[in-house]
Amino acid sequence: MPEWNKQTILLIEDEESFRRQIASDLCANYDVLVARDGLDGIKVYERFDGRITAVITELEVPRLEGDLVADWIRRRNPKLPIIIMAGGHISIDLEILLREPKIELLQKPFTLHELESLLKELIQPAYESKLTVTL
Repeated sequence: MPEWNKQTILLIEDEESFRRQIASDLCANYDVLVARDGLDGIKVYERFDGRITAVITELEVPRLEGDLVADWIRRRNPKLPIIIMAGGHISIDLEILLREPKIELLQKPFTLHELESLLKELIQPAYESKLTVTL
């Protein structure tokens, strides 16, 4: 169960070793919720809606592709940052989705530093605005 004192990331990745590696690397700074495919990702999102700070999804995951998951989440929460990991060709539909604010493509291979930098860039302004107190 997430600690809730950290920002929460939903990671959707079907390759188990890659999913475990990313989750392990990110868990020092974030609570990481994991899903093995697109439909599981939607279920986890629905369960923890309101707690998730950002989504990281593989483009090509079983049962519901990452761009469709991103589009589904975007319709429910237009401001939620989403990183789509991809290793190959991107479709026209994905290109259209990437025009949306706070949706970014991260081409494989990438380093943990690149992932964390992009994640921080996307979530920091939104997180800081939640912490701003008006006196």
